[in-house]
Parts: sequence; C-alpha cells; structure tokens
Amino acid sequence: MKIIITGATGFIGHAIAKHLLLQKHEVYAIIRPQTHRDKLPQGISTFIDTSDTKALNQFFQETQADGILHLASLILVNHKAEDIEPLILSNISFSTRLLEVSVKHNLKWFINTGTFWQHYNDEEYNPVNLYADPF
Repeated sequence: MKIIITGATGFIGHAIAKHLLLQKHEVYAIIRPQTHRDKLPQGISTFIDTSDTKALNQFFQETQADGILHLASLILVNHKAEDIEPLILSNISFSTRLLEVSVKHNLKWFINTGTFWQHYNDEEYNPVNLYADPF
C-alpha cells in the first residue's frame, strides 16, 4: 500500500512510519522546510510542503497514494497573540489543504488525529487552548 504520513518526526508518527516501512508499504512523509530529516525513519520518501497547493497536487498525482495518516500539528501549550497565525496555518489551513487535495486525487481513506486536550476534564467539548480547539 502507498501511504502518505504527516508528523513522521513526532513520537507516534515516527513509530507508525517505521512500522509501515517494516511491513513493506511505500511511505511518503510530508514535512516542513525546517524539519530535521535525521528524525525520519530510514527509507521514507519525503515531500517538503511550502504551502504551494499546486506542488502538493503534483506530489499526490505522482505518488498515487491509497490514503493519508495526518498526525502533524503545531503544539504551543501557552500561545501568545503572535502565535495565532502559525497555529491556524499549521493546524487548520494545512489540514484543509490536505483534505481538498485528497478528495481531488480520490484517496481511499484519510485518518486525522486529535488530542485529549480537546476534552479537558473529560467534558465533551472543553479545549484547553487554541491547539486543542478544532473549531
């Protein structure tokens, strides 16, 4: 299977990507320009996202992936006013672009992750901060 993954340098993403590679899947990581590539599992292919939707479309066209595991996010526990734009770009705009491109290229599945911080105090909706607020 051909699988695109975001967040492949994070704890969970790295473990999943490594497992998928061991299972002989073709794994493609979408990474930020500032990503430390040495944190990626060996054997993973990469696409550097620069917020260029045309380039992202081309990447999806070339990979012909079956699905995507969207694990990436920008986490700022205590954000300031100047952090709002990067949080929205990373956690909302990027996710929306991924969904749009996935639909256009007929991906069979899209798995998106959340955080327990969305349900603070075990409540149905009580985000701790902007990172945890899915709007």
